[in-house]
Amino acid sequence: LDRGIGWFSQVAVKKLGNGNSVKFWKDVWLGEQCLAQRFPRLFGISVQQDEVITNVGSWVNGEWRWGLLWRRNFFVWEETLVQELLNLILNVEITDADDGWIWTPDRVEGFSVKSLYVYLDSLLSPQIQRTSLENFAFNYIWKSGVPSKVCALVWQLFLDRLPTRDNLCRRGVIIRSEDAFCPLCTREVESSRHLFLHCKYAADIWYAVSRWLGVVTVLPANVLMSYGGASRPVFTLRVGLESGRLYAKMRLSYGLFVSGYLLRMVDWPEPLVLCCLRVLCVSSDCGGRAVMF
Repeated sequence: LDRGIGWFSQVAVKKLGNGNSVKFWKDVWLGEQCLAQRFPRLFGISVQQDEVITNVGSWVNGEWRWGLLWRRNFFVWEETLVQELLNLILNVEITDADDGWIWTPDRVEGFSVKSLYVYLDSLLSPQIQRTSLENFAFNYIWKSGVPSKVCALVWQLFLDRLPTRDNLCRRGVIIRSEDAFCPLCTREVESSRHLFLHCKYAADIWYAVSRWLGVVTVLPANVLMSYGGASRPVFTLRVGLESGRLYAKMRLSYGLFVSGYLLRMVDWPEPLVLCCLRVLCVSSDCGGRAVMF
């Protein structure tokens, strides 16, 4: 868990109680580093290197006394290190409570997946600078109201992590480059951008939607740009009843269709269209043209 970067020991610190689960030398329980790193010379001559704290001392008449054991006598200059160690642990309080953990990123609320994610994100990718469009898109997809599996698909799509033939070729899953071509049009390599936007079959669906809604559209250069319209949506959907008829007031952005539902809407039956529009709507507050069903 902590291999390579050493992040876990920086955010999770042992909280000493009775010492039954805290290793005297190897756990971080006193200060910001373990005693083995702080006193490597003494650690090397200790015969208790793997012992927990409760085995490195004992209770005498209700008072805790340390009992450190060594492989040999000290050199003169090592006696100073021993005294420094004893001074450090002299006032440590051993209690009857169980040992615990302290989550340093949030000492008040304790551990949460969010605090861990924020910490690791800042640690592993401090060099990444996102544009305002990227920040909006990556934040908005989780608040769009669509099913979580759709959000996950769009998130993978924006990161270009979908198993398209282009990605599989780069990962060595597909060996021959000619096998990376789109199976639908067989003209270009199957990338996320091609599959969802620029393939002839995908473009025909986009243009069919535009004609059905009565608007003129130009396909964006990439998938992320298609979602950028969500802050200025082209249509918004509001479904309701008027004079006994079902109507939908639409103002939908490109990004709402990038879930992949439209790839299945070949024959455009009205119930399926209504279902997809309900799933893919962004808001219901804006006007736009009303389409009767």
